[in-house]
Amino acid sequence: MLKCLLPWLVRLTAMAAVAGAQAQSCIVDGNSVYQRIDGFGASSAFSGRTWTSSVAHLFFSTNLTFVNNGIGLSLLRNQIQPGGYATASEIGLMQMAQATGARIWSTPWTPQASFKDNNSTVGGNFLSASNQAYASQLAGYVANMQKANGVYVYALSIQNEPDANVTYVSCHWSAQQFHDFVPFLYNALVASNVSSTRIMLPESENWNDPQGLVTTAMNDPAVAADVGIVADHDYGGGTGPRPGYGKTHWETEVSTFDTYDGSITNAMYWANQFHQFMTSAQVNAYHYWWLIPSGTDNEGLTSQSGTVAKRAYVLGNFSRFIRPGYYRIGAANTGSTALISAYQYPNSGDIAIVAINTGTASINQTFTLTNLPVPASMTPWVTSSSLSLANQADVTITNSSFSYPLPPMSVVTFVWATNLAPTDIELLNSTVSENQPAGAVVGNFLALDPDCANTFTYSLVSGTGSDDNASFNLSGSTLTTAATFNYQAKNRYSIRVRSTDQGGLFVEKVFAITVTEANETPVFAPVADQIVNAGVPFVITNAVTDPDVPPLNLTFSLLSGPTNATLTTDGSGTNGIFSWRPPVNRANTTNPVSVQVTDSGTPNLSATNNFNVIVNPLNLPALGPVTLSNGQVNLVVNGDQGPDYTLLTSTDLINWQALFTTNSPPMPLTLVDTNAGAATRFYRLQLGP
Repeated sequence: MLKCLLPWLVRLTAMAAVAGAQAQSCIVDGNSVYQRIDGFGASSAFSGRTWTSSVAHLFFSTNLTFVNNGIGLSLLRNQIQPGGYATASEIGLMQMAQATGARIWSTPWTPQASFKDNNSTVGGNFLSASNQAYASQLAGYVANMQKANGVYVYALSIQNEPDANVTYVSCHWSAQQFHDFVPFLYNALVASNVSSTRIMLPESENWNDPQGLVTTAMNDPAVAADVGIVADHDYGGGTGPRPGYGKTHWETEVSTFDTYDGSITNAMYWANQFHQFMTSAQVNAYHYWWLIPSGTDNEGLTSQSGTVAKRAYVLGNFSRFIRPGYYRIGAANTGSTALISAYQYPNSGDIAIVAINTGTASINQTFTLTNLPVPASMTPWVTSSSLSLANQADVTITNSSFSYPLPPMSVVTFVWATNLAPTDIELLNSTVSENQPAGAVVGNFLALDPDCANTFTYSLVSGTGSDDNASFNLSGSTLTTAATFNYQAKNRYSIRVRSTDQGGLFVEKVFAITVTEANETPVFAPVADQIVNAGVPFVITNAVTDPDVPPLNLTFSLLSGPTNATLTTDGSGTNGIFSWRPPVNRANTTNPVSVQVTDSGTPNLSATNNFNVIVNPLNLPALGPVTLSNGQVNLVVNGDQGPDYTLLTSTDLINWQALFTTNSPPMPLTLVDTNAGAATRFYRLQLGP
């Protein structure tokens, strides 16, 4: 019996073959290996509903906990709103889906209006002048989903249906624009520490991408290296292979728009489509359009009211058992109308065989396993007119073969699974800001496991890369700090984590935890009160240290100071230079000065330096001996050094004329009037400025 599946409430016996039905043979060959499977999914875009846990488990769980068997979707496609965010409704579902092990990926239907040539969210063309701004916005969305919501965005599409002419939110892109935008987006993801998120393009509305929207980017090796997934929708027909350029190749949306039909007849149409895309198109992932539609048509896996359509269970015949990491293997079916595909998890006995009978008569089908581990039995899971993904009695395998009657209009998945070790661990945020107290949450771990319905414990373990384990704690799947970190002292830590499943199997992985720098306030070197003479030019350096590494740009401003004082920045940009020449009318005064520095961080942080400039009292100058020699008058002056001295002359003590000014001359000072011809001359000294 399957170790990962709970027994169904009612175990039905295998149905008898229709009398006279001819046995048909399928060789399942483990040596014929085709594409890796990334998963199956659908979308919650445009949904404003409140998603309940029971509905989330219906779509994404592989447990049998609720009324309906979970169909085990492993991919959820959500919508990025114009401006770069997800709605609260979708975030709630993303968190619940991720908790079941599903991967989340995101698509914008349009950039914000200002990034387009028609300044509208409907129609129009993307403006390439917005490359940097839009790339930063999308990368910020991915980073914020991790940090604020604990949601790891596995892949990021650039644009939904860039070739569609529609009357709802949309945007046109050309092949050249995709080519030019990819490097901007990749570099923005790297800068935001989310470079593991895969870039997807072009998501044409047609499977064959008739405009060749992907070709320009993928024919440039430098750009193609930054692309992780080539993807398109399945409108416009065609199920054949198309160039994947060596990349993972996804089908990401399809439905029909006829009136809702949840019958097995409709499900058989989709069963054939699923089979063709897995075997002919050889996609790595396949998506239906909506989980739950907004109208009364066939765009969802359920009706508008949530009634589950048979096509959902048929999709579950694939998605519940063919988990990410499985590979499609050979299934050569002769003499039968049954559509059969087979899948195996590498180097294990985990096998899933999907057999589709679209006819109205039963098919007595034989399966032979070759180049595969052969279990004692396999469990059939049946979706038909009367059964919905229901497990049946085990089928015994004899001499590597078993037979089973495929009911009319049915899909039967034969499964054998052992407990496999987890394959990987993801940390849904790996950065923490400095200066936070111990106990700050870093992020949550998510184990990836090929088994369905496994549970996991997490622990910090010794070994290569465990150098900094002591600086962190683990509670459940949540990683928290055990110390306060300082970016300047150390900004990168290494831990080793083990994820163990309920069977005791485990995987270990080393994680780098990055400490991000919190913007810190710049620090002034204190300036003591300064004592100066009037008229003496005064310069003082306000030196600043910025604790941030690298230092941020600094801006200086003079909040208060005496008239005519100036504040400039030196060549290093880290010192504010205060300059002032106190005028003589400021003698014997105290002048408060306040200098502010502001950094360029987010948010801006400022510091203030406050000091006083004290101007000494001004002593009146004294005139010494006055002598007359060779027609010149010589006047000796003693006074304070600093002010300018201006010599004025008059013959009537009323009208004065300035003869000359000396700028801050040394003392004593001899002033000379070379024109002493007048009978009577008077002299006056004026100090300035």
